[in-house]
Amino acid sequence: MGMEQIWPGLSAETRDWLIANNGDAVPVDIATEIDELVDAADAEDVWAVEPGAAPGVLEPEDEDQDADQDPGARYLAEDAIDWIEETANDE
Repeated sequence: MGMEQIWPGLSAETRDWLIANNGDAVPVDIATEIDELVDAADAEDVWAVEPGAAPGVLEPEDEDQDADQDPGARYLAEDAIDWIEETANDE
């Protein structure tokens, strides 16, 4: 389930946080809100990745970026980050 399908079901506060913190570790409460939408749609969870879990999904700008990421946190997939950035720029 892509971010374009998830976005309309998110609260305004969550959308604002995702725009302001695009690419940062997703807090548990926001991840839960997104997961509930994905589960309700009986869709695959494609919005998030864990650092190092799927090579090539997270594309750090430099080699040290992975070291700054919490290994237990969930991060937006690169396509979700791009979609949110495009949406924020169009609003």
